[in-house]
Amino acid sequence: MPFGITGLWYFQVLYSIEVCGIILRCYEVNIYTFCHSGVWDMRIRLNERWLEREPAPDPGEVKEYRDAQTPGLYVRHIGPPAQKDESEADRKARAVMTFMWRRTADGKRWLKNLGRRGPVFDLDAAQFAANKWNVRLTEGTIEEEAARRKNIPTLDECGEAFEKEKEPHISELSLKGYTWMREELFGDLGKKKITNISRDDLVELHAEIGATRKRTANRVLNLISRLWERAADEGQVKGRNPATGIQRFPERPRERVVEVDEWPRLFAAMDNYIPGEGRNAIQALDIQDLLRVLIYTGCRKSNALSMAWEDIDLKNTTWTIPKDKAKGGRRCITIPLVEPVVLILQRRPQSGPFVFPGPGKTGHMADPRKAWVAIRIEAKVKDLTMHDLRRSFASMAYNRGAQSTIISDALGHSNVQSTESYMWSSNDAVRREVEETAREIEKAAQHST
Repeated sequence: MPFGITGLWYFQVLYSIEVCGIILRCYEVNIYTFCHSGVWDMRIRLNERWLEREPAPDPGEVKEYRDAQTPGLYVRHIGPPAQKDESEADRKARAVMTFMWRRTADGKRWLKNLGRRGPVFDLDAAQFAANKWNVRLTEGTIEEEAARRKNIPTLDECGEAFEKEKEPHISELSLKGYTWMREELFGDLGKKKITNISRDDLVELHAEIGATRKRTANRVLNLISRLWERAADEGQVKGRNPATGIQRFPERPRERVVEVDEWPRLFAAMDNYIPGEGRNAIQALDIQDLLRVLIYTGCRKSNALSMAWEDIDLKNTTWTIPKDKAKGGRRCITIPLVEPVVLILQRRPQSGPFVFPGPGKTGHMADPRKAWVAIRIEAKVKDLTMHDLRRSFASMAYNRGAQSTIISDALGHSNVQSTESYMWSSNDAVRREVEETAREIEKAAQHST
């Protein structure tokens, strides 16, 4: 079929472009075609030197450079918004280069955003990633990969699955802690697919939370690391855990205990406590009894609040905390009941399953934070939490000479190492030891003379 005028012109244009391509090949720049749908499209034999020298497109202009060596690999170059009195070097620095992979096969168009060009992700890395997708396309596994990626859960979904899996094996307090971190602290990161979460994302989140709560920031980072490892076990993610190697904030164990002169004021404030008005106001006697149980047993607040009559043996004066309520959920904890606690339990009405009933969903008393603050203010005791009562119990036992293993069993710890952060020597105990040691040294010195 003879060429028409239009056909001949088209052939001449292609021939001219091909000649240009041969000439430019000497400079490792092989341009074949460009310009479609308002986007510059060039097929180029890419190299880092050329990418580094390429000037920034005009504001709003988009250029695409197709790599002549790697099928499907593109570099998308976007011109930055105009700024007044900006140099060409600054414009070039703000321009964005993104590596992309785009192929068409069997009537389907595949598009993958490989990543933004930078020191970590350069041309070699982009070519390697594009070739991996080319292999998947050739082997016919790309659809399976696409389906797998489509079903990859978000960080929030990983957290929900983790909580559901752990619920039968951990305490209610631990479960609430995981849920609180997921709902309150993950933020926008929780909506991201777990495969899209980068190390930079976690560093930023860790620093943001750590600005005011360093210990909490470490706990959140540890939880996300566990969620990632769980997803890896499920085959949902591959590679290195993004939380690995991120420096945690240094933590110093809390040392606050009730001082000797604070005990009388604290008990007096407990006895004089008057609950606030309102439908959910907690009775004064309930608060007094709850706090005395905490003080005399050294138990966790969550265990005292959910104390059930079925776990109490008044005949043998013991309280057995089931392992599903014990922290860690590894074993049951048996706590001996001393006389003041036994007297409290004997006079309390057994009108329901819980020793301290409440109107909420759980059926037992909720955390009496406001009541505790009021009592603490009345007693003029600063910076004292209800958990500090547990530490005070352990420290007092330690200063009386109790063995660490005994204190560990009394607190329900799984190991002695956990107990060590609860045991602090009082000033009086330290002074006694120092004086005794000084006297021994003095005796040794006199004996030698």
